[in-house]
Amino acid sequence: MGKKCVIWGTRAAGRQLARQAVDMGYHVFAFCSSTKETQKKQIDNYPVISPEVLVRLYSIKEVATVFLGVKNPSYRKEIEELVKQLPPLDFSVISQETDLLELECLERKKEHLSYQWDVSFEEQAKLWLQNFMGEVESWVRDDALPDGFYHDVYLQRLENTDFLGIDTSCEKVCGKLRAGSAVMDIGCGLVSMYGSRLPNGEEIKLLAVDPLAPFYNRINQVYGGGKARKCKFGLFEFIANFCEENSCDAILVNNALDHCIDPFKSILECLYILKSGGIMRLKHRRAEAEYEAYHGLHKWNIDCGNQNELIFWNQRSAVNVSKELERVAEIRVFPMDKSTSRVSQTVIAEVVKKRDFQLNEFFDMKKERRQLAFLVEGLMRCLAERSQTYLSEL
Repeated sequence: MGKKCVIWGTRAAGRQLARQAVDMGYHVFAFCSSTKETQKKQIDNYPVISPEVLVRLYSIKEVATVFLGVKNPSYRKEIEELVKQLPPLDFSVISQETDLLELECLERKKEHLSYQWDVSFEEQAKLWLQNFMGEVESWVRDDALPDGFYHDVYLQRLENTDFLGIDTSCEKVCGKLRAGSAVMDIGCGLVSMYGSRLPNGEEIKLLAVDPLAPFYNRINQVYGGGKARKCKFGLFEFIANFCEENSCDAILVNNALDHCIDPFKSILECLYILKSGGIMRLKHRRAEAEYEAYHGLHKWNIDCGNQNELIFWNQRSAVNVSKELERVAEIRVFPMDKSTSRVSQTVIAEVVKKRDFQLNEFFDMKKERRQLAFLVEGLMRCLAERSQTYLSEL
């Protein structure tokens, strides 16, 4: 039997971590929770203990390792403060041990990927429809509200007017832009992190696009103090229906592809509206769906292969994007520092369009029309079934 461990956290991320620990040879002794209502219950056939019981078991070496199965930064902060009051536990050690376990499991999963892209659009669309309101609510709770964990970042975005004012790592894209360049920030979230002013003072045409734009614009009306720039509605998987072919000089995508119904189709649609020679920059937390235990909209992993290829994958499908798009795009994936913590590991890729192409070279356009109709019907059903209370209930 392997070393005994306890998983701190009982939600989806904690349960996934317990499975990973078992796969890596650990003996999961229990879950830990500071919520009294959860303690003394059973989750996945493991008991739930209190932090005080964990400390006693750890001090007598009944438990060798503690893994942190909590991803929400506010909750992590609470646990960190609690651990300071509970010697001999050390939060930094807990985090490091968790990182090592998660990264080892991640590499093992990547070794066994089957590169077949067989995505059921309707199945993935249903998941998206079931979870998109959770994304809206998290933007209100964590960003827009004054006590939100990321409220300072929200205020910074509202005030920013410079293209490099927040994301200074976009220098290469910035160097290709001129006055009047058309730049799209797709999947921008509540407020784009980019401004329209270049370092030389010239202005670009910045278009912030998100499928949840109608919600974000309402939220910003309430909390943005009149400073928020309008966000335009657009669906990643059908962006070519919203924009003209060859209409963008640059496209920016930050932590958004993992939310898509079909990220590979989304990349193709983006390339279609990009000018030849135009650049698309992708920046994502590595394997976000695995990190978030496939919770909410996090359904895909943006990752890099052994030869620094861009790959997308989840439990059922995987595609080597660099290989599949080599006819129409040149893709450079920047080497990732794997010595950094799991939460900080980032995949950055630059995709340069080499030539024009037709979307029917890659997928069935008749099927696409049916997919769009299915999604629109689902959205209308959601509007009919759900009350618009996301602003007043939080």
